[in-house]
Amino acid sequence: MERCSRCSGRGEISCSSCGSSGRRTCTSCNGHLQLLWFQKLIISWRNNRAEHVVEKTSLPPEMVAHASGSIGFEDLQQQVIPLQRFPEPEINSASQRLLGGHKFPDRRILMQRHKIRIIAVTKCICKYKNKDMTYYVFGLDNDVHAPDYPQQSCFGFINCPKCSLDCCPEEIREECSIL
Repeated sequence: MERCSRCSGRGEISCSSCGSSGRRTCTSCNGHLQLLWFQKLIISWRNNRAEHVVEKTSLPPEMVAHASGSIGFEDLQQQVIPLQRFPEPEINSASQRLLGGHKFPDRRILMQRHKIRIIAVTKCICKYKNKDMTYYVFGLDNDVHAPDYPQQSCFGFINCPKCSLDCCPEEIREECSIL
């Protein structure tokens, strides 16, 4: 608290409407003689997230990162420690690197989570129309990535009215079972 500067700590000021012959209550301190000042504090909550994908196939890492999988390890504490004995050495080094990068001088860590998701990836090699082809089935939802598949459009048609990708030919459009 500090003394009111408008009334000099008296609680009253000269009345301007009557030519300063009378006194009235100070409007700054409401006659309390002192002012109470507050400091505004703004708190911003942030989640800092870092990921590392260990991928040993030619499947794009961003596809694996968003796939569903089972939890192989999870730790939730105020401060977690890097993994040292995980069976995959690349996971151990990534754990140390990622947690080492989560030291912020202007932020306080309230809670950390360390999670390892295991995503099954099956590489399939097949022959389609006498052409060797590779595709991948991955995640708990059995997502498929087939970059070599020759027909990349909807159901292999040329003009599909359902998805409007121009994928079903005119003669098939009336018979298209997708409608």
